[in-house]
Amino acid sequence: MKTIKRIISICMIIPMVLSLNVYSIEAKTDEEYLLEIQAVINLINQVYVGSDITKEDLYEGVFDGLNTKLDNYSGIYTQTEVEELLAPLNSAYIGVGIGIQMVDGKFYINDVFEGGDALEKGVVVNDQIIRINGESVQGKELDEVINKIKGPENTAVFMELKRGSETIQVSIERRKMEKSSVERIDLARFNPTIDENFGNKVAAYSISTFAEATDEQMDKIIQEKQNEGVEYLLLDMRDNTGGYLETAINLGRSLIPEGDIITLVDKKTERFVFRSELKDPPFKIVLLINGKSASATEVFAGAVKESGVGVVIGETSYGKGVAQNFYQTGSGKVVKLTAEEFLSRDGNTIHGVGVEPDIYVDMPEYIRPGQVVYLGDQTEQVKKLEDLLYYLGYLEDTPNDIYDAATVEAVKEFQTVAGLDPYGIGDAKTQEALNIVYFNTKRAKDLQMQKAIEWIQEDMK
Repeated sequence: MKTIKRIISICMIIPMVLSLNVYSIEAKTDEEYLLEIQAVINLINQVYVGSDITKEDLYEGVFDGLNTKLDNYSGIYTQTEVEELLAPLNSAYIGVGIGIQMVDGKFYINDVFEGGDALEKGVVVNDQIIRINGESVQGKELDEVINKIKGPENTAVFMELKRGSETIQVSIERRKMEKSSVERIDLARFNPTIDENFGNKVAAYSISTFAEATDEQMDKIIQEKQNEGVEYLLLDMRDNTGGYLETAINLGRSLIPEGDIITLVDKKTERFVFRSELKDPPFKIVLLINGKSASATEVFAGAVKESGVGVVIGETSYGKGVAQNFYQTGSGKVVKLTAEEFLSRDGNTIHGVGVEPDIYVDMPEYIRPGQVVYLGDQTEQVKKLEDLLYYLGYLEDTPNDIYDAATVEAVKEFQTVAGLDPYGIGDAKTQEALNIVYFNTKRAKDLQMQKAIEWIQEDMK
């Protein structure tokens, strides 16, 4: 097999009539297991009358079964499925402009992208997907839902969404999305006190994913900014869930001082160390991460933090410290397997732990509408609601998880401004309205970005 690329998303009892023939097969070796599978498939193919099923269907079912035994990052795919899987790492792809997350068997929109028709049609984070083109998504897997949304350019997908207690039906156009993984950030819109000296010494860019060409794009920027006398490089890698591990390592070699960047450990405990030989780093790095920063992003974040080349600001990262390899089989299948765990520059475990920032700055999470909260309630739902109210300026006291009199008054004030009935109960409509206001506010009121700017201003003194 050939390695392609390393990547760092009731039992029912019913009456029946049985004629039982018992076959005893003692499977001990690989060959015997394969023979048993072959025997079962042949038996089904010869006598089964429950439904139309081909031998090819049965063999595909074997692969499906193998998928269920692997971790969430591994799988067996066709070549077309792999191309679709890697599409977000390309600069151009066809889509509607949303990210999807599966929680407890339900599908929620967890991101809405600029340039997509979903944003223009008013789709917001935490909308729950109920139907796609009239078909219920209940009982589906995440890949199935994503594939139903995908389609040719200039065609539409009809989606039924649940927003709190409201059901929304929307037709969304699939269009070509041009997305560079590296985008310049205008820091002046976050902080009006920035002066000319600051602007000359600081360059800021967001890196949304580690695509194949991200390191090449950054190399050009690094050379250009060095020539301009820039001293600080602010990199926003929040919500960057990873990509190609090699790309993150290459970026590290351009910015991280001499020493290890990452160590990969395989099943045989063999270690593969990737190093930087950079004697004089070109900039001080100010790196923003959050709870969605994962995988290859955590490789880079750990190297920044432990090398002392700069500062990491934000929230503890996701904690995906394993890398996947793609393998091509002779039959045309592509197998993606978790093949290595990676350790940080100082040898620390990342998987299940994440990278803690040097400076912790919290941003609220979206609240998942549904659980109505009342005076006296003490739940996680209350805490999330209070976090949003506090961030938006309606709650003065530090948020806790108790729906007290101050929370009631803050909810009433928000409901009045939002045009809702101001009766002080945190119902689904109020929660959804909070999500929408937060979505429209957080880009202008970015506490983590503001802290990064303040840190640079203080460091310049």
